[in-house]
Amino acid sequence: MISLAIIIAIIAMIFWGTTDYLAAIATRKIGVFKTFFWQQIVNTFFLVLFGFIFFDIPLLSPAIVLLVILASLLNISTYAAYYKGLEQGTISLVSPLANTWPIVTIFIVITFFGESITLLQLLGAIIAIVGALLVSIQLKALLKLHFKVSGKGILWALYALFSWAIFFTFWDYMVGQFGWFLPILFFKTGSVVLLLLYSGTRKISVIPPKHTLSLLVLIGCLDLFGHIAYSFAINTEFSAVIAPFNALVPLVTVILATFFLKEKVFLHQKIGIAAILGGLILIAL
Repeated sequence: MISLAIIIAIIAMIFWGTTDYLAAIATRKIGVFKTFFWQQIVNTFFLVLFGFIFFDIPLLSPAIVLLVILASLLNISTYAAYYKGLEQGTISLVSPLANTWPIVTIFIVITFFGESITLLQLLGAIIAIVGALLVSIQLKALLKLHFKVSGKGILWALYALFSWAIFFTFWDYMVGQFGWFLPILFFKTGSVVLLLLYSGTRKISVIPPKHTLSLLVLIGCLDLFGHIAYSFAINTEFSAVIAPFNALVPLVTVILATFFLKEKVFLHQKIGIAAILGGLILIAL
């Protein structure tokens, strides 16, 4: 029987996949920085509001404050590296490579945090992640790839891969210390403060056009729901079991692009979808 944590992880995957789809539309209209900035602003506004109403915010020790700052920096720099990789490299290589970070997270939490996972679940995670790679790869573009040209993009993707793995390990640790809600509030608030400082010192305009406000609010809310769902899932189940679901986000994006943008689904992507479903079944056993 599928556990509640896995069901919630699937819900998080759906929220984040939809967020990526809508964020891709927004970035074409107002750029990457404004989209990311307002996504974090919307997140933090609702988190702070919800936090003050329903939660007691504890006084943090200097060590935890430092951890929050480091994790926030890591989160922002990871997104910057990921988008830089997409800019300098080939999307069909950079995106799938960066999104294999759950493999590293699984290794970290099993090796250093003593989490356990069955051999069947590990096999399911590997199959699902390979399936996600097949879904997100544009095979024709990959075959035409010039690796010398895409070298910088690959390096940025590798940075994003390992940084995301470390960030989500931090998140797992914080959930163990403070529960499912407060770590999201800490990381998002830290990210917004750093983004405000960066945009202020660089004199970057963050005011979006009025016609994009509803889209940005929707992106922020969906991203927030994804974070809440994922945080709740790792609060009730090992990260080694839940993390692979994050690699499946491209599946949702591809499905949405197929239905709404009428993009064609190729054979290797259909095989990838079948592998994802098979992997999820093994994880749930």
